[in-house]
Amino acid sequence: DNPGSSFKITAPKKDEKLESGSKYVIRWDTRPDSNIPTVRIIAFSTLEYWKEGLILAVDNVPNNGVYKWNVPVSTQPAGPYLIEISSCEYTVSTSSCAARVGWSQPFFIENKIK
Repeated sequence: DNPGSSFKITAPKKDEKLESGSKYVIRWDTRPDSNIPTVRIIAFSTLEYWKEGLILAVDNVPNNGVYKWNVPVSTQPAGPYLIEISSCEYTVSTSSCAARVGWSQPFFIENKIK
């Protein structure tokens, strides 16, 4: 909950349990003074090395505050997981890219019992 962050992820909420194999809508708010047309969204397990724990990675997502996600069918471990929303905001004054990042609260994924 960093007030200076460009993004505030509103769903999933802290300790929310998502069902594996379900459709889920990731939601976020963007700071009004930001000029960010697209974002990158990643989700990963906090218990594994970053690449091994990666369960979602999408680029060029329209920055409209929603992303429909197909939660993986099988995840191990159950969590906790984090979502990161990021973008590179180009600034004319410095001719460079300023990284903009927001993090979710930790959440969990419950595997369906077959």
